[in-house]
Amino acid sequence: LGTTLGASTDQNEAFGCVSSYYPGVWYTVVGTGGLLNVNTCSATTDFYTYVAVFSGSCGSLECLQSNIYGCGRGTSVTWSSVNGVQYKVLVRGRGYRGSSGSSGNFELRVGPATVAPSPAPTTPIPAPPNDACDSAQLVSVGTYWGTTLGSSTDATQSTNSTCVSSYRPGVWYRVIGTGGLLNVDTCDDETNVYTYIAVFSGSCGSLTCLDISGPNCRYGRGSSLSWMSQSGVEYKILVRQYYSSSGSFQLTLQQ
Repeated sequence: LGTTLGASTDQNEAFGCVSSYYPGVWYTVVGTGGLLNVNTCSATTDFYTYVAVFSGSCGSLECLQSNIYGCGRGTSVTWSSVNGVQYKVLVRGRGYRGSSGSSGNFELRVGPATVAPSPAPTTPIPAPPNDACDSAQLVSVGTYWGTTLGSSTDATQSTNSTCVSSYRPGVWYRVIGTGGLLNVDTCDDETNVYTYIAVFSGSCGSLTCLDISGPNCRYGRGSSLSWMSQSGVEYKILVRQYYSSSGSFQLTLQQ
């Protein structure tokens, strides 16, 4: 059992794996020559954790692997260890919209990891209902669950090269302007895929790019984008995966 309550930041935390300085605590693990796993995947873990694994000595650490996802509030990291080599493990908090704090209690588990067998062939995943621009989902102020699993590229994108630099699968939304500033983001802890957001005016097939954003949330894999809307004007929002991996996300619209 461990805790980051009362812990401080450490200059060693800035070595490659760690993008912010939440308080954290350190552990040492000796390599076995095989795959090792460290995780905080326990009901005892009562805050959102970040786990990073380093080689080297304090003051000259080298980042090997880090993660902020894996199991609810917990995190899981696996790496290939060298027998007898000492590794440093950092457990610290991470933040997201609505989090009550960046410190708490956790259970750290360390043990051998196994390579999962190749999955059996499966039937294709059906496309989301808002896979195409013409079927964009109408949204207003609030939060919506979405996914790029099963989505395809949309020919509409090919006419908007200023907004879309590659043709990763994505899904579409539409919103009616309020005459004020609107913000759309995927900066939620439930977002498990790196996202890219683009906002358009116009109709499908003749869209005009207004703005774009890649992953830019302070924590996690989400994107955030704001624009000044005109009252009564319909805007299209494209959320697509930034890399090749598909996943799910929480889309939040605010004004």
